[in-house]
Amino acid sequence: MRIRSLIIAGAAIAGSIVASAVPATAAPPGPASAVIGGGTRIITTHGVPLSVARSSYLCTLTTIGYDARGDLVGLTNAHCFYDNVGNQYHGDAVYLEKPGTYGHIDVDRGAIGRVAVIGPGNPVVPGPQGAGLDYAVIVFDRADVTPTARIGDVTVTGFGPPPSPGSPVCRHTDPSGTSCGQILAHNGPYFIAALPDAPGESGSPVLTGTTIVGALWVTAAGTSITEILTDLDRSGGPGAGFRLP
Repeated sequence: MRIRSLIIAGAAIAGSIVASAVPATAAPPGPASAVIGGGTRIITTHGVPLSVARSSYLCTLTTIGYDARGDLVGLTNAHCFYDNVGNQYHGDAVYLEKPGTYGHIDVDRGAIGRVAVIGPGNPVVPGPQGAGLDYAVIVFDRADVTPTARIGDVTVTGFGPPPSPGSPVCRHTDPSGTSCGQILAHNGPYFIAALPDAPGESGSPVLTGTTIVGALWVTAAGTSITEILTDLDRSGGPGAGFRLP
């Protein structure tokens, strides 16, 4: 079964571009630490300095924790950090969304981390490296971020593979809340699920109970979290040996 045949042609990628959402000048630093976890909205500018940026790129954190190096790291989709002409934005600054807005960077808080790993994309939007597991690793500044294993009303206790077709699953994004559906099919490391999403929700965690089982990357499709973690461990770089906070 091909992933493309299971997704309606023309479905919009859940990441979102917001034009003219970035103030021309940054405000002084604000609060010292932000509590974030899976489902938190994150924003980048694709390498454009914040002082001159006129567009922001929204995605969602899948999970946050520590790697074998002891770094505070988060996972989201790789396609959040490349564009349509093949540019990838390694080292791009990562920001939070200003409370009460859509797509506006919280300039009072400033950058909270940087992108350390950008993998290949997915079968629908393969990107410059071709199709892969569609994950990226962000290294956060410990002084700016307090990690939490809580996603919505659930405290995550671990990771597992997506369940069999027909099994219930839920996805959560802080602005949209929690929506639930069921697994429809598997295809290698990918799964199809009857789960809604919206622009800016690429990377949303998919859960069964208190277990994260995947990361969404397009309407109704995503990658198994166990495949992502296995690949990270194999690479030995940032994110390898990932554990919950």
